[in-house]
Amino acid sequence: MQDLATIDVVERRSRPSAAVAGAQARLHRYRLARIAAEDCANMTDRLTAYAEIVKQYAIQRDPSLRSRLADPRCYPEKKP
Repeated sequence: MQDLATIDVVERRSRPSAAVAGAQARLHRYRLARIAAEDCANMTDRLTAYAEIVKQYAIQRDPSLRSRLADPRCYPEKKP
C-alpha cells in the first residue's frame, strides 16, 4: 500500500484521502477524519467523507440509528 504523501498528483490522492477519513470516522477519531476529508480535491470524495463522519457521529450519539443509517449496498433487498 502506498503512503498518501508519495502520491504526486493531487487528484489521485482524493479517493484514498476519503477512504482514510471514513476509516478514522469509524474509529471515532473525528478530528483526524476532518483533516483527511479536507485533503480531498474532488468534491464528491469530500462529500462522501463528510457524510461518513456525520453518520458515524450520529451512530455514536444514538446507537439505535445504526440500522436506519446502514448502507443499503451492504444489505441488498431480498427478491420474492
